[in-house]
Amino acid sequence: MKNNIYVISNDKIYRDKDNNLYGPNNDLDNILHSLKSKFKVHLIARKTKIKNKFRLGRIEIFEKKNLMKNMKIFMISLTPYNFFMLIYFLYIKRVSVTGHIYFRSDGFLEYKYRYGWFGYFVYFLMFTLIKKKLNFISCSKNFTNIDCNSIVYPSECDEEWFLNRKSPKLDKIYFLYVGRLTYDKGSEFLRLLFKSQIKKNFKFQIVGIDKKDFSKQQNPSFDFSGIISEKKEMIKIYDQCNIFLLPSYIEGFPKVINECLARHRPVIIFNEINYVVNEREGIFKCERDIDDLFNLSNYIIDNYQMIQDKIRSNKDYTKLNFQKDLSEKI
Repeated sequence: MKNNIYVISNDKIYRDKDNNLYGPNNDLDNILHSLKSKFKVHLIARKTKIKNKFRLGRIEIFEKKNLMKNMKIFMISLTPYNFFMLIYFLYIKRVSVTGHIYFRSDGFLEYKYRYGWFGYFVYFLMFTLIKKKLNFISCSKNFTNIDCNSIVYPSECDEEWFLNRKSPKLDKIYFLYVGRLTYDKGSEFLRLLFKSQIKKNFKFQIVGIDKKDFSKQQNPSFDFSGIISEKKEMIKIYDQCNIFLLPSYIEGFPKVINECLARHRPVIIFNEINYVVNEREGIFKCERDIDDLFNLSNYIIDNYQMIQDKIRSNKDYTKLNFQKDLSEKI
């Protein structure tokens, strides 16, 4: 019989009339699948009436009847909701808690970028209690105040990501960005490029953001796809680009880089996140400047075959390896 584990997630979960669960991204399902091999999983998460696009595997939502005197916790990221759920168990229900917290990003910098020094201080207070109660698992050795040897490398890449790669068109620059519209993810640079309309010989596909949320203006070089949950469709979109742009200020171990390199597509990052290279070929760094971006992009287009040959030498980070590593560390 498997032992119980209680997964605390900040994600908003939708439940349909048939009790199927849907999350806002595929990351949660990947993590839950890792844990289900060893534990009976109880998910603690927020609810939403808006249907998400990513269906979760069979999982139990936590109910009060499942409360036990000794609880093994797995917390996904440190957020106010996750923090107060831990407080609820510790000081209101008076249960004994052990377990892990999995850091997917640098929370100190994330809260500082979004909320200033006040956010940094609030995160510090939550972090101070968490580190006394839970062991750390991280996807990076570069996070502020995170000193641990339990490192995992998240990935969604299964065998399908490495098959039937398509040759890119090189007649112009075809940029791709997949992600959220937040300051720390570099949204202001995307908007700057959108509004400038100085450069003409490029197309930019943005996935994960709706046009109405991005800008009321028009730019024929930009296409917006919103959230896409189908793997085959995402692979097709990666194959249509020839350069992936990741304009973030902070990152952990970005799964989008794994996916780009799996499709033999080069990646451009800005210098603030140069630590995500991890000795891999095909990842290029430049200044947060439009001219510098296009100079580097033109170099990549002119030397594309050579760059792809180097990408083939990279170590592949796979979904299976991530799930195995995470399971072994708990």
